[in-house]
Amino acid sequence: MARTEHVSERSQGFFYGWLVLVATLTVGFVQVASRNPLLSVFIKPMTAEYGWSRAEVSLMAGVGFAIGGVVAMAVGPLMDRYGPRRFIVAGVAVLGLSFMAISGVSAAWQFYVLLSLGRLADMGFMELGGSVAVANWFYRRRGRALGFYSVATRVGTATWPLLAQVFIVAYGWRTGWLAVGAGVLVVALLPAALLLRRRPEDMGLAPDGLPSGLPELSKAGAAKVETSFSLRQALRTPAMWLLTVANCLALMVAIAINLHMYPRLTDAGLPESVAIVALTMVAVLSGVGALIWGFVVERLHVRWTMPLVMTLCAIGLVLLIVARTPAMAYAYAVVYGLALGGYLSLVPTMWATYFGRESLGAIRGFTFPLLQLLSALSPVFAGWVYDVSGDYTWAFIPFAGMYVVAAALVLLARPPGASARREGAIDTATPRT
Repeated sequence: MARTEHVSERSQGFFYGWLVLVATLTVGFVQVASRNPLLSVFIKPMTAEYGWSRAEVSLMAGVGFAIGGVVAMAVGPLMDRYGPRRFIVAGVAVLGLSFMAISGVSAAWQFYVLLSLGRLADMGFMELGGSVAVANWFYRRRGRALGFYSVATRVGTATWPLLAQVFIVAYGWRTGWLAVGAGVLVVALLPAALLLRRRPEDMGLAPDGLPSGLPELSKAGAAKVETSFSLRQALRTPAMWLLTVANCLALMVAIAINLHMYPRLTDAGLPESVAIVALTMVAVLSGVGALIWGFVVERLHVRWTMPLVMTLCAIGLVLLIVARTPAMAYAYAVVYGLALGGYLSLVPTMWATYFGRESLGAIRGFTFPLLQLLSALSPVFAGWVYDVSGDYTWAFIPFAGMYVVAAALVLLARPPGASARREGAIDTATPRT
């Protein structure tokens, strides 16, 4: 029996899910154009020309993400029903066109509205839609597929600021925004529109390319199926709330450290060149970590891998707190970068593994408003601590503790599959009709 099913899987030939992954890679690459690394390149020339305060720009950037979190909560169930393609395409179009329009602004309110629209498109449509699309098409290979998706976002994070800086230096900040917006449309609009599909069942397949309805066999030969939950069913489980709180705690810290790691290193007396190298190492190694942990989670359940990477993030943060030499700064970058990449790539894997594919958009979208609100507050808290004490230590110590608490909460989050089946959860080994 096992031999027959193995042959059936191979006889399917090329799996269309890989094309879906290619499309989501382009989306992951462009969506990060709305985030702080790119914005930081434009702040100085724009504030110099118009006299805007950096606090105003930062506040409006946060507002866009917060609104996007609320939009994701509403859009998530629609993605489950209709698929993420139309929402991702709309997000790419809004992001690209709004950034192109920024090149012609003449007042602060115009910039705020357009930047908020771009960030709303990222967080409300593209961030949620990309991870849902990948999770829908992969089961056994979900870890590595989402790992590649996370790598695409890290490459984009490193590429867009560099591209923008080239155009700013050569032609000015207006041309820089125009180039970024046009680049977003050129890279991702057509792949998303042409290649994305809702689920493999719509094409007579199952995740990973198995024939539709064919149960996947474990090494022991027993049928292994994925149980899916509706949002209502998930909300009844302790795991849903434990994972939500854990993800909120970890993401709050990750966002705050992303903004404050560079000033922390220079405050410690390290040269700016060392801080820049450490910052770059974190970005590069997080991509490497995403791939590594993406393969690991296919062999070791996310209930164990996620706490491990969260604990390593805490250790890396401790290294940042005590860093006083270049060697210590680079040690921080290695540990934290590899762990951070693992955390970011494992988040969508975690939700799909615990609650299945059928209502993944609704379940993840439900958590987005709280995630974005807290993530907007944590950098402000770190900055306030520095303003009061002249040091980040008393912000970073609690942050390290939050990683540890998050790891403990994931360990406590027992996958609820068996009990949910008794309550009528959907077995997705056979697609719904």
